[in-house]
Amino acid sequence: MLFDTVSILLALAVLCCSLSAAMLLAWRLVLPGLPLLLWGCGMGGYGVGVFLITLRDSVPILVSTNVANLLIGGCYCLVWWGVSVYRNVRPHARTILVVLLLFIVIHVWFTFGDPDIACRAVISRSFCIFFLLGAVGSLCKGGLKTLTPMERGAAAALTLDVLFKALIVTAQLFNMSYKAPMWSNVFASSAAMLSLAGVTCWGLALIMMILEKTVADMRSAENASRTAQNQLETVIDNIPSLIYLKDRQGRLLACNQMLADLVGVSREQMLGKTSHDVFPAELADIQQTDDMSVLQSGKMLVTDEIVELGDGTHLFETTKLAVRDQAGEISAICGITSDVTERRRMETRLSESQQRLDTIANTSPALIWMAGLDKGCIWFNETWLAFTGRTLEQESGNGWAEGVHPEDFDRCLKIYIDSFEARESFAMEYRLRRHDGEYRWIYDQGQPRYDATGAFCGYIGSCLDVSDRVEALAKLHQKNAEIEQFIYTVSHDLRSPLVTVKSFLGYLEQDMETGDAEKVGQDLGFIHAAADKMEQLLNELLQMSRIGRQENPPTSVTFRELAQEAMVSVAGQVAGHNVNVQVADVELTLTGDRPRLAQIWQNLLDNAVKYMGDQPEPRVELGVERQDGEIVFFVLDNGIGVAPENRDRVFGMFDKLDRSTSGVGLGLAMVKMIVEQYTGRIWVESNGEGRGSCFRFTLPKALAA
Repeated sequence: MLFDTVSILLALAVLCCSLSAAMLLAWRLVLPGLPLLLWGCGMGGYGVGVFLITLRDSVPILVSTNVANLLIGGCYCLVWWGVSVYRNVRPHARTILVVLLLFIVIHVWFTFGDPDIACRAVISRSFCIFFLLGAVGSLCKGGLKTLTPMERGAAAALTLDVLFKALIVTAQLFNMSYKAPMWSNVFASSAAMLSLAGVTCWGLALIMMILEKTVADMRSAENASRTAQNQLETVIDNIPSLIYLKDRQGRLLACNQMLADLVGVSREQMLGKTSHDVFPAELADIQQTDDMSVLQSGKMLVTDEIVELGDGTHLFETTKLAVRDQAGEISAICGITSDVTERRRMETRLSESQQRLDTIANTSPALIWMAGLDKGCIWFNETWLAFTGRTLEQESGNGWAEGVHPEDFDRCLKIYIDSFEARESFAMEYRLRRHDGEYRWIYDQGQPRYDATGAFCGYIGSCLDVSDRVEALAKLHQKNAEIEQFIYTVSHDLRSPLVTVKSFLGYLEQDMETGDAEKVGQDLGFIHAAADKMEQLLNELLQMSRIGRQENPPTSVTFRELAQEAMVSVAGQVAGHNVNVQVADVELTLTGDRPRLAQIWQNLLDNAVKYMGDQPEPRVELGVERQDGEIVFFVLDNGIGVAPENRDRVFGMFDKLDRSTSGVGLGLAMVKMIVEQYTGRIWVESNGEGRGSCFRFTLPKALAA
């Protein structure tokens, strides 16, 4: 009876120690994790199993011994697994499960085979020894030198429990040999006592090992925190700003070395002081007001402060923000004050410089643009925007390309993209639509731009309106072509009568020697005709050379007067061809060189009569009409007409479409020159050969005078 009581008390002690250790390990689970969970379950289950064994007389043997032995074996497996995880040793899960399964099978087989209970206890404790040896092996893997002192203690405790289990197995075998009740009670008490000693040893060892690791982690965290604090203080002390922390009463809680150096005292002496203890009263009042504003609003505040120092006036920029505690209440104010005197000066200079550049760019007659790294334009000066009549948003990116003439678009874009990718300057000409819809020729020059570090930033370019130059160059080319044609034609037309004169002078000499008066007269006739032709050509060339020079003072004359003068000048040709000439009854006054103005209608009327052809009812109409708000004069006939391909050719010098007619082919060329002298234009309309023609022209300068 005594031994039973002692066994139960020892079993209760094992249960209490095991459950206490399990609860402690479970409480510590929030830090290390899985190993503690496994150890806690193992120790708690072990205590329950030992206590169940002592209840074999009051609880059915199937529960008290078999369930307890299975529970103890499984819990030792958990300890083996937990040690393996703790040591970062891959737990031989497959080996553990196979051995545990083998243990369960053997134990169940012996249970239903109804052998001696003591035999099942021997088998159970033998497997527990194996599980403990597995845990020791996992803990000591890598050698004892790799273990901390506490881990070595845990290994020794596990090994000691192995020895206790071996003693229990030995005592059990001895009891099975003698089968004495007294020895059975002694064995039960010894088993409970040794179990208490074993579980207490390795349980306490595991707890101390965990506490050692926890303390090491805490020291490591403390050292890391102290290192981070030192690093932070070093950074704050080397920041070129005044950094400080105040409480709600304005007392200084902390500051960096720069603030202490500015005041001229140590940081320890600065602590606890207020702004009124350090700075002049006026400045301190401002700082106190700012502090109260931050405390009341809780919002960040940025202010400027002007401070007089030994080397002059300085401008400080101060940023203050509220510091809140864990409850969200404002507990302090953090301030950062920087000397921005030089920076503000540089910003002011930069702003002034930028304003000057903007003024220069926006008042420049050139159209200036700027592009970014993506080839899209990011800026245009006001001159460009005024030229196109569009906003910066409309022109940005590739919007500017919408104004490029369709015929120039592909060429313009290719030059731009190729130059951009090659980082090369470029120059090109293209037509750009002006705000009034007119396309103007633009000379565009682009240059790559780089920042202060030499990195490529995009392109900048300027454009000039070169339409006048392009038009002047086109006119020059046209004039050169006309001069070349003029020289060729004049040399040809003058050479022909000269050849005639020279040839008939030879015939004249021969006929005079023979005394043939009739042939002499014929020769002289040919010579006179050639001379007349040369004279006519020279006279018309002289008239053309005078166009553009002011020979007569400008006078006012009506359209009808000019038409009447033209009809009088060509009255013979009109009468000879029986042409019906009609003049519009329009009262319109022109101002200019009257003879030159009259020459326009005279040459056009003469040209109409000359190219009337065999029209049975020849008719010419001289009139005026208004087209699109513009006054247009016209000379309309029903003659031979003009083929479409010859409409521009008729105004060329010496370019006669019908060589059989009289004249040298300068009439329409002179008309065109006179019209252009009055900033007008002339063109011919015809439905084709045999359908008549209509010459239309304008004289804006003569009408505006």
